[in-house]
Amino acid sequence: VLLTSGEQIDGIFAANWANFYSYAASGAFTDLTDLIPTYAPNTKTQLTDQMWSEGSVDGKIYAIGTNYKEYTPGGFIYREDWRKELGCAPITSIETAEAYFRAVKEQKGITPLNGTANGIILRMNVWYGGDFYHIAGEESLIVKVKGYDTPRNVVSMVHDESYMAMAKRAAQWAKEGFWPADAINSQTGTDVTLKAGTGAAHQCNPAGARGIIQEQTIQGNPAEFEYFCYTELTGVAVANISSNNCFAVPKSAKYPERTVAAVDYIRSDRDAYNIIFYGIEGKHYSVTAEGKLQVPAEGQDPTVVKGWDYANWNFRNPEMFINPVVDWDKWESLNEHFETQYKDNIHWPFYLNKDPIATELAAMAQVTAEYDNQIIYGMGADPEKMVNDYRAALEKAGLQKVIDEVSRQLFAYYDSVGIK
Repeated sequence: VLLTSGEQIDGIFAANWANFYSYAASGAFTDLTDLIPTYAPNTKTQLTDQMWSEGSVDGKIYAIGTNYKEYTPGGFIYREDWRKELGCAPITSIETAEAYFRAVKEQKGITPLNGTANGIILRMNVWYGGDFYHIAGEESLIVKVKGYDTPRNVVSMVHDESYMAMAKRAAQWAKEGFWPADAINSQTGTDVTLKAGTGAAHQCNPAGARGIIQEQTIQGNPAEFEYFCYTELTGVAVANISSNNCFAVPKSAKYPERTVAAVDYIRSDRDAYNIIFYGIEGKHYSVTAEGKLQVPAEGQDPTVVKGWDYANWNFRNPEMFINPVVDWDKWESLNEHFETQYKDNIHWPFYLNKDPIATELAAMAQVTAEYDNQIIYGMGADPEKMVNDYRAALEKAGLQKVIDEVSRQLFAYYDSVGIK
């Protein structure tokens, strides 16, 4: 709304998953190519050529990305102490996750996915269980690549056997009470119930799990947590491209060079970086004699001062990180494990022009709104019929045209960069 209103904006968070490439291609952002060398000399050297290309469209730089290599696959954090108490096997698959949820429900009388649980149901069973990869970072697009090693296998996720299997499994889970009967309309996050001990799992990426564990440790929660990452289902971990979290300068900015200089300053000056990321020293944080980050500051009551929380992902610079005193003890080993599963993120860094299929996408979105969540939450007496009806409605809405057009654009991008 801000970008289309004409309001003067100095700078704005941007991301490939928030239509950065389409906005850039439509002229919403300022070309930064000639500004970077003069006004962001530190950032220019901190980002690689590949990172700068990921913030570009048609050879022009429209965004300053992050040089932080980050893995944000799906997964869920859960009560490891409960798993042990209930005698469940370590969670390594959909089946072992199901066994844990069932034990929590039957033996502890607790609703395991107590809140908005659609993330766990869909992502674990289909996105990763079906080995799907988002095209151009479009998570909501049901047309995806199936199989990392088959990048030209562009299909409808809903038409895959994994989606039908999910629907049948979800119907069974709903009968067993794995989530509240009103979960489809719930405003309660499963993170809230997990922390309160009234839920057993919460969908999040690894950084989200780390944040919960740090927070709960600081607040004195004795619960033991663990994290199951869905990359264990595929054996593939792709790092985010730099435009996953970046910063752009809208065309309406009066002084774009000042915005670029400010970003460079925040990323490279210790005092500026600390106040943006860590807050007020002595209140939100302090630095120990060992150079560790204490949150909140030494002497502060953690129930009163929560630390500084600001969505500053686009400014992150690993050269400026201060490691925390209280941390998830498996954070480093998990990221090291991702490195063993690493593959290039080949499906994201290109602009998907939706104009040729805008009518079909709008029609498909209406169909998805009618069917998807009901299927995910196991509603309806016949899940197989619901899925088949959903598929037929998508086909009527123009699914094949969308598959053909997405394939055409994606394959042209592949050809341009040498992906077979």
